[in-house]
Amino acid sequence: MTKIFDQTVRSKWYVTFVMLIWIFEPEIRRIVDWRSSFHALSILSILPIATLVPGIFIARNEWSRSGKSFRRIVTLWLLGFGYALLLAAITHPPVAALYSFTTFCIPIAFGVLLGAPSSSVEESFDRFADVSLIAVAISALYGLYQYAAPPPWDTYWAQQANIENSQGATVAFGFRVFGTLNSTGPFAEALMIALLLNLPRVSLRRWYVPAAFIPIVIALALTSVRAMWIGLVIGIATYVILSANRVKVVSSLAIVAVLIFGAATILAGTVKESTLSISALSDRIATLGALNNDQSAQARQGESAAALVQGFAEPLGEGLGALGTAAKLGAGGSTVVLDSGYLSRFLEMGVVGFALFMGAVILALFAAFRAYARARRAGNRRMVDIFATAIGFQIIFLYLEFIADTHVALGGLLFWATAYVVSRWDADREPAVLPNLGQAALRFSAPNR
Repeated sequence: MTKIFDQTVRSKWYVTFVMLIWIFEPEIRRIVDWRSSFHALSILSILPIATLVPGIFIARNEWSRSGKSFRRIVTLWLLGFGYALLLAAITHPPVAALYSFTTFCIPIAFGVLLGAPSSSVEESFDRFADVSLIAVAISALYGLYQYAAPPPWDTYWAQQANIENSQGATVAFGFRVFGTLNSTGPFAEALMIALLLNLPRVSLRRWYVPAAFIPIVIALALTSVRAMWIGLVIGIATYVILSANRVKVVSSLAIVAVLIFGAATILAGTVKESTLSISALSDRIATLGALNNDQSAQARQGESAAALVQGFAEPLGEGLGALGTAAKLGAGGSTVVLDSGYLSRFLEMGVVGFALFMGAVILALFAAFRAYARARRAGNRRMVDIFATAIGFQIIFLYLEFIADTHVALGGLLFWATAYVVSRWDADREPAVLPNLGQAALRFSAPNR
């Protein structure tokens, strides 16, 4: 039985199963709630996390070949969150603290699961990119249907979860889509991730990649999540600059842009309500240059300023469970959200825990740069493009963490997947030795060979 379990978890299909659960479980939960009754915390909510638990059991055998960089990142991460967990033991209900610790640390197992099958780094990356593309494209198509004809279970969820104010009225062509995810933020993040993961794979030979980009890009526009729009631009720019096949990449993206523009034009010409969508989208884009007049942005700045003062007043930290969904399990019984992930971590983890958290995040970026430099020196154009994508994601995460918790949920899966891929490929070639920043810059600027 143990052998069967081990073989099942190590199968390439298990990663597919995990990704499908993470992307479609929220929709399943909404249908269940609609048929029975709404619950702020449902047993189905722990299903995505539960799918990663088997990764813990195989981590012992995979740990040694994961690479020094990955092990260092994991060590810093666990020390930081472990400190905040111990701190919470004397300040918050243990259930809330353990829930928060689990949501931030269990995704580490995804990197292990991704590399568990006996396959190359390239195969692991392709598997992750393929599953993300197909699953997210299905979710995007559902989001477009949701936008035109909101299903009753989605309407019920939005009303009961009290997200109508932020999502817009739950009427046709009147709200921001969230597909099969819980809200527009996670949905937009999943859409952006699928697009950027597949940039190295855009070609007419893989016709399904540009085809899937069409509903994904349109759905991303309809989410109206400005942060993810900017993140997508950062990711594409980073990839184009660092890619080993820059001319091919730009030409492929141009073709994709034409296809998307054509599809959007057809939709605009056939759907009479499209003028409402175009007007709302234009208004949202206009706010990018006038955030000082944006009421929601002003409110978030006020909350962040108050949280910063509170954080400096308690430099040791408040402990895990004080913020986010975990706060529902605490004494207050309600979600406490800060739009800045950095402030959230500083408030919960204090100076010590926050320093360890930042150490892990920065080390992940250095690891991506180092693997990229070595791939350029080796003349491996395929891996250069993959690591260019990894660097783009790490930069995006650093930016998005100012706005939301990025290293958790689907973002957490991606963070640990990229950290594992760059470290594993690096470890397979030579002992990992962290370069200083100057060496990393020189390698980054070296020409293609």
